[in-house]
Amino acid sequence: MPPVRQASLDAIRQHVGVETILVTEDSLDRWLLPDAPLHAAFGRLSAVHQADYLRCYLMHHHGGGYIDLKPLTADWRPAFDQLDATPDAFAVGYREPGPQGVAALGFELLPRPRFLHAAWWRRRWLQLHYRQLIGTCAFVFRPRTKFTSHWLAEVTRRLDGFAAELQAHPARHPRDHARFPIDGRPSGYPVPYTALLADVFHPLARTHRHRMLKTLPPPSFEKYR
Repeated sequence: MPPVRQASLDAIRQHVGVETILVTEDSLDRWLLPDAPLHAAFGRLSAVHQADYLRCYLMHHHGGGYIDLKPLTADWRPAFDQLDATPDAFAVGYREPGPQGVAALGFELLPRPRFLHAAWWRRRWLQLHYRQLIGTCAFVFRPRTKFTSHWLAEVTRRLDGFAAELQAHPARHPRDHARFPIDGRPSGYPVPYTALLADVFHPLARTHRHRMLKTLPPPSFEKYR
């Protein structure tokens, strides 16, 4: 782990106020349920997309808190307490800070002029409502809610659709994604960068906005890599 990421992990453990577990390749098996194996395409995903898939898997089957390896200097215990005290809430997260962080929805792959395509307008509509969304980098979820069930089902459906292309073009770089440049050429890897996380998560967060608390202290988005 690079020193800057280790510093983030140390800060999380120092400040978050609850038990913190780093999920790694060596420890992943302890979190997998016998009746809920990982998707068959998991091993061919980039490291970024594996992380996107795993946060969905873990939040659905186990619940609890998730945070990227970004600096954190806040106590999360009040957020856990608030979720416990609000039985109708599915999750507590931080409010999406701006329209630039909203799901791409395939925007980067659209031919120009992009505004002629429905995906452009769907993204624009979500951007206009970004204040109703929670971000994807940190949250606390109840397990097995309608939100997490739909989240995992949609991610699974997308991976089913990518399976054949992933078989032919597995990830070759930790941040591989559709059109990612490798050796001077666009990668053959088929999965767009936000296809397995924000593109699913943000529309669901908007749909279930009245059951998403927005009081979680966010991590810092500066100097984390």
